[in-house]
Amino acid sequence: MQNLKHRNTFKWITILTLIVCFITGGVDSGFSQITEVNHVEEGDAKKEEIQRYIGYEDLLFRYLSLPYDSSVNINLTANFVDIGFLYLMFLPLMFVILIRHRSKGLALITTILSISMLIIATANSYIYNPITGSGSKTEGGEILQAFPEDWSTMPLATMVSKLYSATNTLFYPFKKIGDQITGQSDHFTYPFLLLLFVLTGFFMYKFLKDRKSNTLMTVGFLFFNYSFFWLVLSSGIIWYGFLMLSLGLVILVLLLNKLKEHEPFHYKWINTSFITMSIIWIVMSFVLRVGNINGGTHPSLMGVGPFHPILYDYSSGAKTEKEVLDRLYPGFYDTIDKINRNEDSKIYQVGTSFTYFFKNNHRRVQIDNQLGLYNALTEVYPDKNELVDVFKASGFKYMIIDFNTVTIDKTDSRSLSKKYSSFMNFIKDNPRTKLINTNRIIESKNQNTGETTRYYGIFGKQLFAGSYAILELN
Repeated sequence: MQNLKHRNTFKWITILTLIVCFITGGVDSGFSQITEVNHVEEGDAKKEEIQRYIGYEDLLFRYLSLPYDSSVNINLTANFVDIGFLYLMFLPLMFVILIRHRSKGLALITTILSISMLIIATANSYIYNPITGSGSKTEGGEILQAFPEDWSTMPLATMVSKLYSATNTLFYPFKKIGDQITGQSDHFTYPFLLLLFVLTGFFMYKFLKDRKSNTLMTVGFLFFNYSFFWLVLSSGIIWYGFLMLSLGLVILVLLLNKLKEHEPFHYKWINTSFITMSIIWIVMSFVLRVGNINGGTHPSLMGVGPFHPILYDYSSGAKTEKEVLDRLYPGFYDTIDKINRNEDSKIYQVGTSFTYFFKNNHRRVQIDNQLGLYNALTEVYPDKNELVDVFKASGFKYMIIDFNTVTIDKTDSRSLSKKYSSFMNFIKDNPRTKLINTNRIIESKNQNTGETTRYYGIFGKQLFAGSYAILELN
């Protein structure tokens, strides 16, 4: 009895210590999440790159909406961050069904938390508009009021808009409370998340400790702990949660087995739904990847295959490396050959995956995807000519810019967009930045003869937007 008493005392001291440490540590952490910038000179390149994964809502809502955002691919729309809807749909449902007889209070709390997080997430979410090809923010309901409802041509988007309109109304009390306790930084979010973690873990332990399934208890707690640390530490970057995703599938299977034992009626329809939804998800993912359907694919190549057809010619030996590269990026092979002749010349690179093609790229290439280095230099050297001298004095001979750099800007202040515009202004009409390769096609018309000319360039009327430009510093 004495040992049991000491162990219980130690347990509660440990929990209280963790809470105190998290509260005191959470103060500075809260301020480190500030995303507002006064002007582009203070744009934080790390936040422009990292925070786009977790979102820019108020701090508390940013974390509470993350499970939904990650599952539905809200903050960052791309194949490589799409984990699907199966976890979000089935994990809370099966857990509530299994515990409702044993602990109605825990089942009710879990249900309320799940619904609350859904309301918070959808009220700070996006609706995809097939007409514009972009997402419309739902915050405040302003976009929803102007959303073009059209059941005949975009029934799914219209249906989602109706759902979001309802959750926006339900979100009002959450927003009123959030306005008082949170913002872009606060002293509340991290202690609240820790308290939620401790209480949920405690109730799970009380519920599972006398269960016969040690496997479910072990995997469940591992999944629960890993998920919590992913939530608070990963900034929403999904590949930091690969173990969590694997454990999630195991948990789903174990819960289905429990349903089969204790809830045969619910097991039948949930198991059928799970298998059906899984098949739908697998087929959708397969078609998406095999069909090469994404924003960067030319319409003529969508649905043709998982890769550009010319890559098959290269793998079979029908075409040389030069023929393949020049087909993908006209003149690229000769440009790379020129850059590689002098292995001491440095390369300033903003985006693209071209680093692979440069010899000694580990010491030659300076990657500045969010233009943080460029932005700092312009504060000290605002003159174009002087800035080129600074780059050349540092050994830089070439510059590479990805035209899609600005598309990752999710900041409210559009700080990355402003830095990108500044950089494009730096190279425009600058005799010391010579264009040596690009896949952007410009069209110009001779006012005297009316003749139309097409050529590779950066500035002017774009016939084809292209994706990159390589410049040489003189």
